[in-house]
Amino acid sequence: MSVRQAQGPAGRGTRPGLWREGLAALRSGDLRLIWLAQVVSQLGDGVFTLGIVVLTVELTASGLALSGTLMAQLLPYALLGAPAGALADRWNRRLTMVASDIARGLVVALLPLLHLTGWLHAWMIPVVAFLLTTGGLFFDPAKNALVPTVTPAGALVRVNALLAGTRQVLFIAAPALGGVLAAAFGTMTLFWIDAASFFLSAAILARMRVSGRVPALTPGPPSPRPSATPLPQGGRGAGGEGSPVRGHLLRDVQEGLRYVWRVPVLRLMVIVGTFINFILSPLPVILPLLFLTVLGLGTAAFGTALSFIFAGFLLGVAFVGVSGSRIHLGYLTTAAMAVAGLAVLALGAGPPLTVIHLIGLAGGAAVGIMEVAETTVLQRESTDAVRGRVFALYESVSQGGRAVSVALAGALSDRVGLRAMVYAVGALTLACAVLLALSPPVRRLARG
Repeated sequence: MSVRQAQGPAGRGTRPGLWREGLAALRSGDLRLIWLAQVVSQLGDGVFTLGIVVLTVELTASGLALSGTLMAQLLPYALLGAPAGALADRWNRRLTMVASDIARGLVVALLPLLHLTGWLHAWMIPVVAFLLTTGGLFFDPAKNALVPTVTPAGALVRVNALLAGTRQVLFIAAPALGGVLAAAFGTMTLFWIDAASFFLSAAILARMRVSGRVPALTPGPPSPRPSATPLPQGGRGAGGEGSPVRGHLLRDVQEGLRYVWRVPVLRLMVIVGTFINFILSPLPVILPLLFLTVLGLGTAAFGTALSFIFAGFLLGVAFVGVSGSRIHLGYLTTAAMAVAGLAVLALGAGPPLTVIHLIGLAGGAAVGIMEVAETTVLQRESTDAVRGRVFALYESVSQGGRAVSVALAGALSDRVGLRAMVYAVGALTLACAVLLALSPPVRRLARG
């Protein structure tokens, strides 16, 4: 059954039907628990992000130490992402999420506990950051693989929009809350809060009714999606749900790689997504310097521009959540990528501040649309038994490229100039959009 067939009469382009469907999706008990756990956990993540930066500065006052901590957060993607995704496709996904939250809560609690004993040293901070990201490598593929199984038919786009929008709101609000709490009760309070948020999230997820077991993938088409491709025969046996044949871990990783390579849409999304992440990742380094040193707009102007970008992200998420089921996701992703490229090019021209605000809205909306659309495509076009590996591979290569890109951004901007870097980012993003628009997999996805 296709998405349109699953929608029935209410999905024929009427906005009230779309809203009813979105609200009905959140009424699903397991989906509501996943969303609530995300709210709790990401509120903790937001205060942790502030706390780990402040703690590093307090202990070292070193930019190099802060850079090392940030790199430690990205390194696990390159080293452990693919094996973690393979394990997420072996293990019970609900239990994997619960165990990951408990483990991360214990890791974060080490910082205030070591501080109480007087044994906390600066080198321990990047170690904690590395371990925390490693725990997330198991949680995120399990969650992204589980969400489609607990989402009502036809509501996946709106559910992904809800999750992305919630994450963005907490990304904005949580650091501000963390700043108030740190000023009132000290930096270590932030880590106690984050640890508690992981434990509470685990308790919420443990209440889900879905079994979380990974279904065996038998030979032949296992999915109603026409483009979803089964694993090669021999990779998983027909042992029934929850009893896949346990092969070597490396073989599972290789199966995931072969699966992505054999499905044209997945292969394209991973390659283009990696390249786009690599291209856009320097912007957090370049834009502050562009505003403050080239455009001469000042800190306040940069802060308001960021607010418009964040607001645009929420508008983009809302748009795709309401209209995504009526718009082909392939073309929607392509259009959003083109808008993002044009927005970056326009920023490089140094327009008036009012125009910059409008550009920020458009660029933020484009990023929000791309995130929801890409997540939905990866979920729809992969079968349940391999979905964890698909997301882990995507995150591994894209985040690994991001780490390299951020490391190169500062040196390149000093050599070629900030404005030239901004133009290069915009032009390359536009080039990616053109290639995506011309690719046969996107056109086939649009027809489906």
